[in-house]
Amino acid sequence: MYQSVLQRVCSIPELLDLIFDHVDPASNANNAVVCKVWSEVARDKLWREVGSPRQLLSILAPVSTFTNVSGLIMA
Repeated sequence: MYQSVLQRVCSIPELLDLIFDHVDPASNANNAVVCKVWSEVARDKLWREVGSPRQLLSILAPVSTFTNVSGLIMA
């Protein structure tokens, strides 16, 4: 089976690197879960863009707080 031209183009890491240069960190976090090729390129971008590991984790897995029935604040 032949891959479409778009699939082949979207799997070239050098092109993805150029494209991912123009999106925000949250978008690159989304790009990191698309497929293996995109994940490697997007994660590299995220590591270069963030100032600390905590900032990276907040982009990849944002924590939201809520108050449970007993009034305790949960994360």
